[in-house]
Amino acid sequence: MVALTGKIKITSKDILENPEEDLDIPGIGLVKVRYPTTRDKMDARIEASKFPGYDSLSSPEKSVEIARRVALKMLVEPKITEDEYMNSNDSKMSMILDTISMWYAVKLKELNDKRQDLMNHFLEQMKGTS
Repeated sequence: MVALTGKIKITSKDILENPEEDLDIPGIGLVKVRYPTTRDKMDARIEASKFPGYDSLSSPEKSVEIARRVALKMLVEPKITEDEYMNSNDSKMSMILDTISMWYAVKLKELNDKRQDLMNHFLEQMKGTS
């Protein structure tokens, strides 16, 4: 639907759509990834908390394990089960999951860059109210 301003209004379908993309991981090959959902992030936190020794990990180590679980959920192909994850070659798995996390960070940065002017305007307005 097009608004009177010429801007395109998004629909709930646009928000719910989660297309898959091929991601080339140097030294590994192509994998298929998608953006994480809110449920993926919540489930990753729960799954990470079941990790053996999770309670003895430092806060940064817990964050890393949660991030790895989120990246694992973003990995569409090849699909890796919990058991496969726990028994995988850690160096390869780390390369895959780290690259997926970096891909996601770049995608988020690109989206944030598109709204930078709006953010700057907001910050200027906030300075005026303090």
